[in-house]
Amino acid sequence: MNKKFLKKLKASAVSALTVVSCISTVFTANAGNTYLSSDFDSGSDGWSARGVAVLSGNNENYYDGGGSLFVSNRLENWHGAEIPLSENMFRAGETYSFSAAVLQKSGSSLNMKMTLQYTSNGMEQFDSIALVTADSDVWTDISNTEYTIPFGAANMKLYIESPESLTDFYIDKFTAAEKYTESYVVTGKGTVDGKGTENPQPQGNSSKGDLNGDGIIDVFDMIIARDLVVKMFSGSSGGIDLSVADMDGNGSFAVNDVVLLSKYILGETDSFPQAEILTTTTAPPDITPATTTTIAEVPHGDGNYMSEAEGKLEINAPSSFAQARSGVDYGKMELVTYYSKDGGIDKKMNVLLPAGYNTNEKYPVLYVLHGIFGNETSMPGMGIQTMVGNLIADGEAEKMIVVFPAMFTGSGAPGFNAESSRKYDLIREDIENSIMPYLEEHYSIKTGRENTAVTGFSMGGREALYTGITRSEVYGYVGAACPAPGIFETTDNYMHHEGCLTQGEFKPSVSPELLLISAAAFDGTVGNYPESYHNALAQNGVQHLWQIIPNGDHGGATVTPHMYNFLRLIFKA
Repeated sequence: MNKKFLKKLKASAVSALTVVSCISTVFTANAGNTYLSSDFDSGSDGWSARGVAVLSGNNENYYDGGGSLFVSNRLENWHGAEIPLSENMFRAGETYSFSAAVLQKSGSSLNMKMTLQYTSNGMEQFDSIALVTADSDVWTDISNTEYTIPFGAANMKLYIESPESLTDFYIDKFTAAEKYTESYVVTGKGTVDGKGTENPQPQGNSSKGDLNGDGIIDVFDMIIARDLVVKMFSGSSGGIDLSVADMDGNGSFAVNDVVLLSKYILGETDSFPQAEILTTTTAPPDITPATTTTIAEVPHGDGNYMSEAEGKLEINAPSSFAQARSGVDYGKMELVTYYSKDGGIDKKMNVLLPAGYNTNEKYPVLYVLHGIFGNETSMPGMGIQTMVGNLIADGEAEKMIVVFPAMFTGSGAPGFNAESSRKYDLIREDIENSIMPYLEEHYSIKTGRENTAVTGFSMGGREALYTGITRSEVYGYVGAACPAPGIFETTDNYMHHEGCLTQGEFKPSVSPELLLISAAAFDGTVGNYPESYHNALAQNGVQHLWQIIPNGDHGGATVTPHMYNFLRLIFKA
């Protein structure tokens, strides 16, 4: 690529670099030809379980990096792991390359299969992408570099299964890329039971800003940076090489680094600082990492449940909390479709029924809301089903029905703009007007605020607070992990937020039994905005619990302890 072409490319890319204020949701492959990838080094990367299969992370068996996705508790052959394919990325009739590394340890060779599930003409369809015979205890390449998505395909999901066996298996290094892109995976490489051959390493160098490793810092690196920011908003921070992505030298990747990258590409600077934090937001004061678990700004009365709950909060969840265990029944996840009156569209949600679900009993309901650009699979993909099942099995949580709705309520694609924010805010009405009536008709649920809880992560944390506080007569238990800005009018690095309430209006009409906000000590994605909600509640005299997770992040390191505390405390006042 010559310098003259690069100058033309940079000039034509100026509009694309406005990603700092509005990140596009029309996706293209990055310069490495990749549309979607999962390394499972720090989470499930948007994958969720099929049937009653249980997904968990594993750091003893992996193809590359340091972790893989372990699929267990398969009671039917089709039970496995799946990931949705966005129609903004993957288009019917077009050809793509799909690949992954799979491992099974049954003691004999087994077939492993990659399949596309989709709807066409109102009918559920299944199409084989790749089928491979995998030897036991060997990481195996499963790929098809020329797979054409059937014409008319919609509601697409890609899943991996062992079609003739109920064995547990592992998945790593999943990649969806442009057609003819060769698979990264080499059969026989990887680590099994902590031992293995030298793993192949991605190509590239460690030059700051060169995210695709092609030796040139250009708009293609900006596209990758944009996608990394989008991934962070939904809780996935794995796969980020800080030696190239940490442009400001502060030890993390965040919007500040995207700002610096854009300035470099546009020629406004010719180098990256060793340590600089650009602040273009109206964020509240910095959070100081706390060593205490909670700060109660309003005195508690004797016998008050929130006071009792405060004494039970823990900064760290036990290591076994988010890990699947043999002999535990993790309930049944059902994917259902309902009509949203407020959105005017059909929407999907996942409904988790507890172990031993019986229509002769009634169960309280917890709503769990995802981050921006997520959907009904995002929070199950963060291991919530395993967390709930373990606590119920240990007698530490009440049996409950957990609902994972897709928050975006309306047509079109979400983005960083006021219109999208309003459609996310509509989840409040969508739950009351459409989801609750659907649940009452189809499931055995308890009603009333004492049996209703809501929590969420990032954008879902914002909406959980907005919903729980403005509808406090409906929700008795409210929680938020790393809540995003937008309830109050403000401007951050992404957009101007109109706001739903003034800070003075941020108070419930009925005091919740439990109101818990959990924040990371350093959150490079939503910054200090969680503290702004804590401060507003304190100023309004609203009793609540506030905890800072010293080792938290904008992802699982904060979500896990938050859910550990919240799940143990709800429905017990």
